[in-house]
Amino acid sequence: MRILATLFTFLILCATSQARIGETIAECEKRYGKHQTSETAKPGYDEARIYVKNGIAIMIGFQGQEAVLVIYSKFKDRKVLAMSDQEIETLLAANAGGKKWFPDREKKKTWERVGGQRASYEKNALTIYSRKYKEAILEEVKKPKHLEGF
Repeated sequence: MRILATLFTFLILCATSQARIGETIAECEKRYGKHQTSETAKPGYDEARIYVKNGIAIMIGFQGQEAVLVIYSKFKDRKVLAMSDQEIETLLAANAGGKKWFPDREKKKTWERVGGQRASYEKNALTIYSRKYKEAILEEVKKPKHLEGF
């Protein structure tokens, strides 16, 4: 019985900590309240906002008003903790958009979804990004670095 109560509590906490790829800034603010901090443009996104809810830090990168990158990190007492397989599966499901994630055959803890969305779990963080984010990163890589500053 104790195991069921623990599992139920965990699922409730995860359910309230789920940003989703494609959500707007307004939807994320409604879900989490005001963001803790923000970051200016980096390759792949125009702005990033960091939210904290139920022991999970959620960094969301936006292109315009759309979430294209979400990074989840679990923490306690300012230490980043490893996520359980159940936590990872719950967060992946929240970002599946009704579609299935397929594990990468070559890379451990890496998944892809129809539509170009990808996810990976490394260094105790689950990173999920959209095709738009990936395309923006690839465009940035193509830019000739020797012409910067002209």
